[in-house]
Amino acid sequence: MDVYLSGKRVKVSATDLLGEGGEARVYRLGGAALKLFHPPTDALGKRLLDQKLLKLANFPKGLPASVMSPTDLATDKSGRVIGYQMPLVPGAEDFGRLAQRKWRLGVLSNAGLALVFQELHGLVEQLHLSKVVIGDFNDGNVLFSPSPRPSPPRGRGRQEVFLIDADSMQFGGYPCPVGHERFLDPKLYGVDLSSAPRFDDGTDWYAFSVLLFQSLLSVHPFGGTHPKLPTLLRRAEARHSLMKSDVVVPRLAVPPK
Repeated sequence: MDVYLSGKRVKVSATDLLGEGGEARVYRLGGAALKLFHPPTDALGKRLLDQKLLKLANFPKGLPASVMSPTDLATDKSGRVIGYQMPLVPGAEDFGRLAQRKWRLGVLSNAGLALVFQELHGLVEQLHLSKVVIGDFNDGNVLFSPSPRPSPPRGRGRQEVFLIDADSMQFGGYPCPVGHERFLDPKLYGVDLSSAPRFDDGTDWYAFSVLLFQSLLSVHPFGGTHPKLPTLLRRAEARHSLMKSDVVVPRLAVPPK
């Protein structure tokens, strides 16, 4: 596939594919990543893609280096924008790993986990001060470095965290049009996220809390089973969490007590 960055042709193929989602494919391109959007198949898809491309053209500058912001727009031969280039984070794991109890044992202690979330907390605060809301804040678009790195001048270890898929973030009048239901504040259930900015600082902290809870206990805060509230979403709507005595905790989870 031929793609142009700053007017220069680059080529990616299936062997360079890092991952694929509902809206795009991501390829390795040297030391960077290249996100290419799927062509729209209907009017709604075209509207969302046009909205996305307008956001990319006005993406805020000066965000923390831990945010994998777009560094260059990718075009096709005709000059039409079809995606963007962003930094690649080598050796990092996504936050979904933290909820896997067997994986985390021997890799990251609770003390190490606390460092990870301290770093993430600070990063979220910085974004909010810049009037940027993450919006689609989930365990697939937050990465961390399993090994702590020295933090000068004190030389103490720190865990690095990174945010990817920054093109979905909400800023100015540009909405975040998507939200992973497991991390979406129930107040936004059934809301058209693409019609206007719907997320706020509080919805980011809701997602942060879900990430922290499931990383500590290896289960979603509204996970488990309940006889009258059969799904996670129904329990979230009812604010009926795993901490309630009538919710059965999964066997592989860490008991909340």
